[in-house]
Amino acid sequence: DRGTSGVIIMAKSATAAGMFGRMVKEEGLGKLYLAIATGRLPSEGTIVAPLAGKESETRYRVLFQGEYGSLAAVYPLTGRMHQIRQHFRLSGNPIMGDLRYGGPPFPGLVGHALHSFRTILTHPATGRKLQIFAPLPEHLLALIARLTGEAFIPVDRKRVVLGKTVEIGGARKIKKKKGWGGGGGGG
Repeated sequence: DRGTSGVIIMAKSATAAGMFGRMVKEEGLGKLYLAIATGRLPSEGTIVAPLAGKESETRYRVLFQGEYGSLAAVYPLTGRMHQIRQHFRLSGNPIMGDLRYGGPPFPGLVGHALHSFRTILTHPATGRKLQIFAPLPEHLLALIARLTGEAFIPVDRKRVVLGKTVEIGGARKIKKKKGWGGGGGGG
């Protein structure tokens, strides 16, 4: 989805893509998005509306209400094209910066305010459960800071990962783990 930041899963071969496709159809993916929607949303809700003639359902929970909109954790239960963006438009609260689906532009925002924060899947070859996280990009952190005002508490931009300190945000290198041919994530 062009304009959405966060986790991306890619297969390295046609065989891996087939295995992954079957797994997604049978098990699905545990996806968590963070979105900034315009206006005030109820504290939690479910949006059920058909898209392209197919059933689709999106659940959300508001994490913060601010002057410019609502920061929400979003859980798509089905996987339709642009599902979250279309559902929030239909609810009357389009995603900030999503010009295609009625969201207002916001200065400094790259793309729209929708971020694939976490994806949970079963590795098709090993059967191991994987959780893949993508940190928020700087432009979304800046928008959240504006949304929350003085309630925003910046965090230390360094984290300890497997005993090594790595810089989060800005330019960073993603190191591959040996023996894992699964997807990757980007921010």
